[in-house]
Amino acid sequence: MHRQRAAFFPLFLESTPQALEKVPADSAANVFLLMYAPNTFDAILGNIDALIGAGNLGLISNHELKESLVNFKRFALDLAEEGERMWNSASDFLNFTIPMGGPWQGGVRSEAPPLTPEGLARIRSDQQAMGQARVCYHWSSLYLRDLNEISDMIDQITKLIDQELQ
Repeated sequence: MHRQRAAFFPLFLESTPQALEKVPADSAANVFLLMYAPNTFDAILGNIDALIGAGNLGLISNHELKESLVNFKRFALDLAEEGERMWNSASDFLNFTIPMGGPWQGGVRSEAPPLTPEGLARIRSDQQAMGQARVCYHWSSLYLRDLNEISDMIDQITKLIDQELQ
């Protein structure tokens, strides 16, 4: 979702409200989700906490692996903070756009009318709404950058564990 948003949002900013009114009605909500949906990643910190808390980390002889696990935990905590900022900005954006025809009016997704292309065009033409959408995009971009970095860290830790087991 974050990779799709990174590619999509600059294109959306270039779209005119008139072009957005031509978006098929069943696609408008998907377009909106690319601006709003705050997907987050659980780095499963509990396993590292358990390892450190039990003192078993001291049994690992590979100093680089030990350091990588500690750094992974620290980085994952930072990622969780960024995820919270992303959720908050997404919530602000959603609340701002509901009166403009944004989806899930009244806060209940299943009972709300779908977002129409006209509603999407109203959101696009409102500078405050787009300012809030830019904040969502900013936090989503930072989150994507850090997800890529944590993915690299996981690859490195996996390799170090493989070396340790050989």
